[in-house]
Amino acid sequence: MDHQDKPLISIAVDGPVSSGKSTLCDALARKLDILHLDTGAMYRAVGLYVLRQGIDASDEAALADIIERHAAEVSVAYIDGKQVTYVNGEDITGELRQEAVGAAASAVSRFQAVRRYLVSLQQQLAREQSLIIDGRDIGTVVLPDAKVKIFLTASPEARAKRRLIQLRSMNQTPEYETVLSDLVARDRQDEGRACDPLKPAADAVILDTTGLSFDASLKRMMNIVKGAADIPAKPPSRSLFYQVARAILVVLSAVLVPCKVHNEEGLKRDAPYILLANHQSLLDPPLLASKMKRYEIYFLGKRELTRFKPLGWVFKKLHMIAVSRHESDLAAMRAALQVLRDQEVLGLFPEGKRCSGKPLQIIESGAGTIALRSHVPLLPVLIEPKPRVFRKTYMYVGNEIDYTDLAEQGLSKDTIDQLNARIQQVFWDMYDKNIKKTNHL
Repeated sequence: MDHQDKPLISIAVDGPVSSGKSTLCDALARKLDILHLDTGAMYRAVGLYVLRQGIDASDEAALADIIERHAAEVSVAYIDGKQVTYVNGEDITGELRQEAVGAAASAVSRFQAVRRYLVSLQQQLAREQSLIIDGRDIGTVVLPDAKVKIFLTASPEARAKRRLIQLRSMNQTPEYETVLSDLVARDRQDEGRACDPLKPAADAVILDTTGLSFDASLKRMMNIVKGAADIPAKPPSRSLFYQVARAILVVLSAVLVPCKVHNEEGLKRDAPYILLANHQSLLDPPLLASKMKRYEIYFLGKRELTRFKPLGWVFKKLHMIAVSRHESDLAAMRAALQVLRDQEVLGLFPEGKRCSGKPLQIIESGAGTIALRSHVPLLPVLIEPKPRVFRKTYMYVGNEIDYTDLAEQGLSKDTIDQLNARIQQVFWDMYDKNIKKTNHL
């Protein structure tokens, strides 16, 4: 991303705990092609430091001494579009979402020495680049002159339910009443602290996400930003080679492989997003490309297809990202994530190879990994029956797969497995609903 050629823009997003700030700001930053600074992670870093040192997080004098001695030096870096947080040069990103760390972060954030230290770091970053910054006092203290200010909230009950789902997916078994009580206590502490309490800026737009899906919340945030900052939508990219090939495919598929699309409006949504499809035939990618009118699809395809150089050149022109199957291919992963950062559509076949019968009987880890690293919407598309010449095929565009709870937990083997299982179940439900009942086999 070349941020130097763009005018700087600062977006301040505030809100209480479990209001979805982090995941929504991640997605919004990708849409705007700017960076997202997770300030909560910076406070959690200080909280983790005091826990490790056995220091009482409510001891203001001890915290002031730590800051004065520069004993807990916090820094951040952006690697593959994700924030990595350090304390004294150590990457502690993977430890920051523990409940104890969150409680310690809320405690240390009350103290002026801690807040002034971290605020100065945040303001310096905002002077150097366009940023979305989320936290609890961004619009009032950190970026009081930000052009866009959003106060993101939801009812305590809705936030407690989201937090409960997140905790249970981590094999924790708290009661709803306990989670709600803890959340209300956190709200009271954040709103009542003497130094920089949680409150909406006078000129902030208040967005209540109670009852809204992740995608609906993101769209409302995008509309607020566009209205305040006059940011035009990024036009879809166009390749002459791809468009000519697609026009030919449209004609050929209409004659040779007729296909009826159910819920075609779903394919017209704003990018970036990941298009997931079951894979039974070599005709699946061109069939999907012929039906995608708004965007050009970047597909992951097996590297073996590129060994014959002229064919490899063609596939590259058609936006294929070559991947080595059944092994970790970091180059392909980086290319796929860049496609999404560029606000395009990434096409994935989660099975990793052509499979007949009920869809997604097997599923590779790649789809879940890319989704959890990018936080973009997942759109399932079921293709049945197997595309064949002169036989009608049906394409069912499903609803977005919600994985907000898993995205908030971060990337791990457990969350990848859970998301892949969720993707698998969505396709099975679509198969049972649309295929078995309508006899389109």
